[in-house]
Amino acid sequence: FQWGGNSPGCLFYRITSIPCLGCGATRCARELSHLNFWSAFKYHPGLFFIFISGLVWTLYSIGFWICGSSLRLRVIIDESASKVIFVTVFFVAFIHWVWQCYYLR
Repeated sequence: FQWGGNSPGCLFYRITSIPCLGCGATRCARELSHLNFWSAFKYHPGLFFIFISGLVWTLYSIGFWICGSSLRLRVIIDESASKVIFVTVFFVAFIHWVWQCYYLR
């Protein structure tokens, strides 16, 4: 940290020597604040995509607010699609964890 403080570190990593799903998030945020997008992605792809999605959603909302349009994106998910989404999210989280194990060791 800039003022001399120390990061407490990850307890899961300290015990298992394996990065958890949150490891690298602070470094990712720091790299995003410096506009180093590739470094941010390497540190924590999940947080990177959440940031980019939030930015796109914000720009989308501002566009509709400025135009005064009431037409908005509506997402409707049925029962079978929710199961596919659940499995996809689980698979993406697993791939994300494997990525972190590779890059953060």
